[in-house]
Amino acid sequence: MSAVKLLIGIAGVFTAFSFFAILQQDVYKTAYEFDGKSTKFTQTLFMMACERSINSIVALVAMTVFGGSGLKVPLQEMTVSGVTQMISMSSSNEALRYVSFTTQVLCKSCKMVPVFIGSLLLDPIKRSQYGWVDYFKVALVTLGVIMFNFGKTNEFIMSPPFMVPLKVSGDKISKPDDPWGLTLIAISLTLDGVTGGLQDRVKKSVQDLNSAKSNARLTSYEMMFYTNLSGAIFAVICSGATGQLQEGINFCTQSPELLKAILTFAACSALGQCFIFMLVSEFGALVTTTTTTVRKIFSTVLSAFRDPEKWPTDGSWMGIYVVFGGILFDLLIKMTKSKPKKEEKGSKKKD
Repeated sequence: MSAVKLLIGIAGVFTAFSFFAILQQDVYKTAYEFDGKSTKFTQTLFMMACERSINSIVALVAMTVFGGSGLKVPLQEMTVSGVTQMISMSSSNEALRYVSFTTQVLCKSCKMVPVFIGSLLLDPIKRSQYGWVDYFKVALVTLGVIMFNFGKTNEFIMSPPFMVPLKVSGDKISKPDDPWGLTLIAISLTLDGVTGGLQDRVKKSVQDLNSAKSNARLTSYEMMFYTNLSGAIFAVICSGATGQLQEGINFCTQSPELLKAILTFAACSALGQCFIFMLVSEFGALVTTTTTTVRKIFSTVLSAFRDPEKWPTDGSWMGIYVVFGGILFDLLIKMTKSKPKKEEKGSKKKD
């Protein structure tokens, strides 16, 4: 049953967020009518505020329909988790002003490592639960992601002092990535680790707050609601402080097509979040991060079908095989471990 839930969660994340990625790209690439001119949408913080708000609403509706756990909620930790997640996303987006897209994707795709470390540092229970399979999977998937990104093109070399990709164009080499951009990515990755650790720690805090009830656990919709609500509030504050909130509202008012596009991609995000928090609730932050990391590669391959010029090279395909091989290996191990437990239960009933 556990393996079935895992497969459903992975399939849901892949489907919803693959469409989400395509729709999000289209929102930023398409030019819309604004102030009598054809203009591209750039109000990222406003977009994040809309997305998180809709996620919160969907989660609240689900809680109302399916019911909540009735447990006490560790609001402080869940609020911090939502805020750190938003700061991480903001830092990552801001870094693109100073570093190449390849550098940003390469670094962020390896966030499984800080999430793994964050879980070890912030959750003593998880520390004892991780085995050699988890360590091997993290190493294998990270290696595959690196192979995938560096295998995309032969136009990239490693250059000091920051050891980051530099694009070669003829006899010219573009300038190195700005140290401030690399610092922003480091901040983003650090907060990814904190967020992942906090998400695992929330489950222990719930049990501590509700010690009278055995196996106390929040529903996935409750986790989704509280995390996204804090993130939405933070995004609204940031977008308001930077002026993006009013600009975004004006843009959507003048361009109904943009509003429709934002609502559509936000709906995909909300659906994907339902599956993500199901994975967080049932399997923990590391499994969730593994799934979302592989989904990024899947979405990149999917985008190649839309644009043949982005079709993966032989090196990229090798990275894809390594990543999916690591995930398949981990899934087979989990399925193998679950079989003896079922047999034991069956034997007890016979006795």
